[in-house]
Amino acid sequence: MKETQAVPQPPDSMQAADPADRLEAALNRIAYALDRPQPAIPAEPDPHAPDLQALGANIDALCARIRDMLGPDDAPASTEG
Repeated sequence: MKETQAVPQPPDSMQAADPADRLEAALNRIAYALDRPQPAIPAEPDPHAPDLQALGANIDALCARIRDMLGPDDAPASTEG
């Protein structure tokens, strides 16, 4: 069985701490975060989440309407040569 450890805390004054101590504290916090179990993914999607497909379709439609309002591109075609 795995023992639960307290989250390592940085020193009170990070400016007064030795850089090696600060690095060790940061690595301990990273290791602790990676070692914790991740929360379970909910079985049902969030009912308040936006419908991304509909949002993407609306953005595409908006872009098309803006292009129609602006009209054809009047910029001269570039010539190679």
